[in-house]
Formats: sequence, structure tokens, C-alpha cells
Amino acid sequence: MSAQAGLLVMQLVEPVILGILDRMLLEVHAGQALIGLFVLAMLMALPLKSAKILAINVVLFGFIFLLTPYWVIENPQPYLFAGILMLIIGTMWFAYAER
Repeated sequence: MSAQAGLLVMQLVEPVILGILDRMLLEVHAGQALIGLFVLAMLMALPLKSAKILAINVVLFGFIFLLTPYWVIENPQPYLFAGILMLIIGTMWFAYAER
């Protein structure tokens, strides 16, 4: 395939892909996106087999849940409490982790 044909295909396919992503993202609010990112980050850290990295990940997302502006999330109280809980659990996990 020549470079011009590849460029033409991308110009035709790109709006379709972006339209599908746009429709999917319109149904998701910020709290769901944060939880999804947390789950993905934890899954990506699992192959490293390091409890300290997982604990740092929990603490980091605890801070993110606490610092997310209230106007972004529809009901901020569960995320605020989850952030506080994640900070406490993550710091204890980091302190007791061996590697």
C-alpha cells in the first residue's frame, strides 16, 4: 500500500473510530473513569510482583480521589471516603511490604 493510500484510509477510518470512542465516553462520568484507571494501573503493576509498587499505586490513587474537584463527580462523598481509606491502607501496606 502506498503512503497516499494509507493516508486516505486513515482519513476515512479516523472519524468513525473517534465517533465510537466519543459515544462510549459520553456515558462514563469521571468517577467511573478514575475507578477504571485504578483497576488498569493495578493490573499493570501485578507482573512486577512488588508489594511496594502496588502500595504506592494505592496511595497515589487515594490522593487522586481526594483531590478530584467536586464539580467533576456527581456524588463526591463515596470517592472522598474511598480516597481516605486508600491512603490509610496504602501507607500501612507500604510499611509492611518486604519488597
